[in-house]
Parts: sequence; structure tokens; C-alpha cells
Amino acid sequence: HVTFKIISYEPRKLKQGLIKPPLGINNKQLIEMNKTKISWGISRYIDQIETKALRDREAIRFKPSSSSSHNKGKTLMRTEFSDIHPSQPKYSKEDEKLFENEIKHRVYAGSDRLPSICQYKFINGNDIISCTNVSTNGKWIVSGCNDSTIRLFNVSKITAQSANTFESKSKSKSDEEEESKDNDINNDKNKEKPKYIKSKEFMEIDNDNLHCHKLIGHKSSITSISFYPDREFFISSSCDNTVRLWSTKLNGSCLSWYRGHCFPIWDCSFSPLGLYFATASHDRTARLWSTDKGIPLRIFAGHISDVECVKFHPNCNYIATGSSDKTIRIWDIQSGNCVRLMTGHSKGINDLQFTSDGRCIVSASKDKTIRIW
Repeated sequence: HVTFKIISYEPRKLKQGLIKPPLGINNKQLIEMNKTKISWGISRYIDQIETKALRDREAIRFKPSSSSSHNKGKTLMRTEFSDIHPSQPKYSKEDEKLFENEIKHRVYAGSDRLPSICQYKFINGNDIISCTNVSTNGKWIVSGCNDSTIRLFNVSKITAQSANTFESKSKSKSDEEEESKDNDINNDKNKEKPKYIKSKEFMEIDNDNLHCHKLIGHKSSITSISFYPDREFFISSSCDNTVRLWSTKLNGSCLSWYRGHCFPIWDCSFSPLGLYFATASHDRTARLWSTDKGIPLRIFAGHISDVECVKFHPNCNYIATGSSDKTIRIWDIQSGNCVRLMTGHSKGINDLQFTSDGRCIVSASKDKTIRIW
């Protein structure tokens, strides 16, 4: 059965010269929706971890406050906090220590500490690279191609080792001692050129030293990639209507795949606390998933065109979606209801991003503008 929903709409220019897109709802419903109360504050749980790490680092001097304020104003000028739902996961003790250690060694950019830029060039690609993502620790780079393959690069092995170091591992200690003696005797003589290992020999010596892995599983072009908070896993979405979960520790093995959308998936995003992820699709819906279940937990329907992008709020209680219908919607994960509908762009939304405190959202559109909401 095919259901057609016809919406009558007469274009009317607003004061700013923008055309209001068709929303499928009247003005009263729009006003009531945007009056819904939102707890946009950062999660208390995440803030407590960051506060502990910053105290140990002694990078920020905290002002004394009463116990009733409960960390209000102590970290990064945050003024509002919210509690996560009991269904949301929490970091393991190992992940908490790793997170605290990263904050302790974090270097804040400034006029005297400008950020550095690393450039990587992908060569010998069989097809166009459609999407890329870099892990927060800079160890992994994942690229998706239009030929339905994914390339997983271990940056630490590329920058810290070369082919000669791999070759020396395959030699015994006695051979290394003999070579060192010969080098001392023939120090003034010309040395032979280093011999590099061929790809086949390289794989036979030590498979763990491979810095690039080709991941095969999808049947169409890759559209988006998102890393798990602990960087041990990542998900990929594709035009084959599926999402796949991969492992970085198991050389890019596919652990699971998820099917539910009827059309290509344009974007996917992991929750800041892990376990849950969201997808945006050509079928005009966004869906909430759990990595331990193969069916979606929530279906967010309301857009009248493709949902191009999806992002999680920092407190994990909301998701934001941008669509080709020129609108942005914010959804409550627990109820599945739309709590905000934002209009203003004259063309479709390309990308979204929340600010670190969760108070604002930034949108990029095909109308060549960036807006802060």
C-alpha cells in the first residue's frame, strides 16, 4: 500500500526575505512544540569526571561554592546541568581513567599555542573517498569509498615504524650481533642499500604490524562513519540500507549489522556515552539503535524530505536532525517526540553540531550559510 499525503502550501515571503518551508503542521502546533521545556545542560556524570581531572591537573582554580550549588560554575563556566536517564550507560573504570588522563594532558589552544595540522594523502585508491573520520586520540583514520569498501589506517604504526624496523624483527639476535660487528669493521666502507619487504612477505612475518586494513561487507557506497567513545569500535552507514559495527582491535572485523531503513542511510552518529547510535535516512526518518539489538528502539518521523544528518546532544537525552526540507528538529529520546522545530534556511541542511555545553546548535546549509540556534 502506498499512502500519499498532499500538503497545500502557498509561498509567502517573510520579513527577512526567506520563504517558509512546508512543515505539515499549523502555526499553533509549531508554537506549542517550541515551548516544550528542554534540559540542555551538560550531564552531571560527565561534568564530575572532567572536574576531577581538571583538579588533578591544577589547570583551573575553582572558586569556593556551597554544597547546594552542586558543582555549579566550577568547570568551564557551565551554568546548567542535567541528569542522564537510568537507561543510559556509564563509562567503565578503565574508560574513566583513560578519559581523565586525556584531560590532564590536554593542551588548550591560544595565541602562544596554535593548533598543529597533520595532512595525510591517500594513494592507490580504487574509487572516490566518500567519507572519513579520525579517532579522538589520533590513532585511527577510517575512510569509506564508493566501491563499498572501508580502509582502516593505524596512524601510530605509520609514523613510528618503517619497513626496515619490521624486517629487523624477523631476524634472530645472533644475526643482529653479527651484523653489528660487520658494521663496526666496515664503518668506512659503503653500506648496502636497505632491502624492503614485499607485501606478501610482510604479511607472513607479523600480521599485527599491518597499518592498513581493507574492510569488506557493505554492498554499496559508504556514506558516514562514527567512532565509539573508547575508539575500540566504529559504525559505518551505506546506501545498501544497513549499518555495520566494526572492531579496531580485531583488525577491522565486522561484529554485527543492522537493518531497518527502507532506503539509503545518509548519516550515523554514536552517543557520547556509547551503546546507542542514531541514523538518518532517505526514507524521511531518523532511528535510534542499540548495539546489542538488531531492531531500532525509536523511529523519529516528521520530516517531509530526506534526513541528511543526525547528531547527539552532549547530555545524551536528545538528538538533532537536519533535512532537505530546510528544517532542523530536536527529538526527545525517551518519549520520541519532537521538542523543537527550527526554520530559517532557504535550502537543505548539510550538517549539524552541538556546542560543548549543549546550549546552542550550529547548522550548515546548501544556501551557503552557517547559523547558530
